[in-house]
Amino acid sequence: MLPIILVSKRKKDADDFLQKFIKENRIAKESIYTIFPLKKEILISQVREIKKELAIAVPFSRLFIFYAFDSATSEAQNALLKSLEESTVKNQFVLVTENEHSVLPTLNSRAKIIRLKDKNRLDVKFDVLNTNLLENIVRSTNYLFLSDKQLTGMQKDDAKSFIEMVIKYYRLKLANDPVFTKIIKKALYFRTLLESNNLNPQLTCDNLLIFINKAFKMKE
Repeated sequence: MLPIILVSKRKKDADDFLQKFIKENRIAKESIYTIFPLKKEILISQVREIKKELAIAVPFSRLFIFYAFDSATSEAQNALLKSLEESTVKNQFVLVTENEHSVLPTLNSRAKIIRLKDKNRLDVKFDVLNTNLLENIVRSTNYLFLSDKQLTGMQKDDAKSFIEMVIKYYRLKLANDPVFTKIIKKALYFRTLLESNNLNPQLTCDNLLIFINKAFKMKE
């Protein structure tokens, strides 16, 4: 089978595609192998383990799923390339990646590339709705604003966009109140944490908004 490079910004979208693929191809659960990065990378040692499985001839189809394949080292990718060339029609490989350009050209040229559109991504913009949300947070006496539909189901890109919106909003008001400086600094801090650590995007935004609410309460 032709290997698949599955380009997706969200793991959930990739998983939905894979569930449908598994069902359509009637692949048994015990014949599915999932490979995740070790220490933030997919290593050549992991590919070697897969090679051991491939050396065992089986009468049924097997599916090998590599998640975050854009983290694979060049050695791991080259080793996998050899396995793909030697593979039989009963072995299907799916390489899930956010960035197809991080995959070696020699792999790209031998694979079917499927690009998933991020249909569920929140459209977080600097608009009237978000402005009203921030103003409501300032006036709120509780944390009910955290259940606002604009803040639910955030993924990493959504959270980064939302934090950028918060920074922009308070920069425009910077001359009006010194507390805005504290909020901007905190927003920049959370943005850095989100980019450099594996933080929960939803909780990151929630914590920022709670900080904003408390900052204005302390003024009173």
